[in-house]
Amino acid sequence: MITVILTVKDKNPPPDFPTTGWGTEIELLLAQQGHLPAERNAALKKAKGEYVAFVGEKDCIDPDYFTYLLEGMHGVSMATCGYEIAEDTGELLYASPESQSRVLSGEEMTCRLFYQYHYQGYLQNKLFRRDLIRKKRITFDPKYGKSADFLFLVEYLKHASLVRMGEKFRYRFVASQEMPEAGDPAEDDMDELACYRRCKKILSRRSDAYWLCEQTI
Repeated sequence: MITVILTVKDKNPPPDFPTTGWGTEIELLLAQQGHLPAERNAALKKAKGEYVAFVGEKDCIDPDYFTYLLEGMHGVSMATCGYEIAEDTGELLYASPESQSRVLSGEEMTCRLFYQYHYQGYLQNKLFRRDLIRKKRITFDPKYGKSADFLFLVEYLKHASLVRMGEKFRYRFVASQEMPEAGDPAEDDMDELACYRRCKKILSRRSDAYWLCEQTI
């Protein structure tokens, strides 16, 4: 079973997200925008699925999205798929560049979080193992603000053995789906800087990823 943690603008009324017809059993849990780190942590505590996926309420996923990721999970800690980013008008802004499926080490995948505009720094096109999240007590830390997702990935990949990157496009982000709330840009920069400093500590024994992280700061 896959636990799907769906990001929503409002929990009431509940979103129209089907829990059947995906080719595998789905458990749906909600995480409301505005308090995402705490909401996702609460959902992870409730989760019963062997795997965890994060989905945006207005994003588009293919009918075989979950089965595609499940097939990729054999012998690895994480599976990914290709993704697109589009305006809500449908205009395509970006497409991930993978041309073939490949298996990477946890460190090789971590390196991809720090280059090519952080093109693998998203939660939503990935499938995670719930037992690894719980065993290593990986959570979303609210003190890192909008960088909490990125730090969650770095923490997870620290403990990941292998990652299978799938090249087929199965996820489409809608660019306006989670527009950030108005805030202080300087505060956002401080959150990001604090995140990278924390990443350096996590990656102290992974030389390549550590170097790339250091160049980003």
